[in-house]
Amino acid sequence: MNTIGDIVLIHNDKGSPFYSLIEDINPDIKKGWWVVSFILLVYPHSKYSWLLRDEQLQGEEFTMNGNKIKIEEFKPITTDEKKEIIKKPTLEKFKREGNVVFLRAKSQRPPVLDSGGAA
Repeated sequence: MNTIGDIVLIHNDKGSPFYSLIEDINPDIKKGWWVVSFILLVYPHSKYSWLLRDEQLQGEEFTMNGNKIKIEEFKPITTDEKKEIIKKPTLEKFKREGNVVFLRAKSQRPPVLDSGGAA
C-alpha cells in the first residue's frame, strides 16, 4: 500500500519510468479522491500534485491527458537477492594457461631495468 514517505516508480507510455517520493496525501472535496503530492527524485528536485482515487494510488492504471500512467510500489532488493546477483567470481574463470594480459598499451609500459641495478 503506497502512503506518505514511500518511493514509487511511475510508468507512463510516453517516456521512461521515473521514481518519486510521496510527500503528502490529503482528501479532496470529491469523496474517494486524494490530492497526492510527489517529489520527483532527480536533480534538481521538482514537486507536483495529482488528484487520484485510492485504486490509482495503489497501482491501478489510469490516463492523464491521453497518457497511460501506473504507480508501482518500489521494492528494494532483499539481502538474499543481493547475494544471488553479486556472486564472487572464482579464480578458475580467469585462469589462462601461459597467457599474460597487459592492462596498459605498449607505449605506457614502465621501462625494464636490467638486473645490474643501473638504469
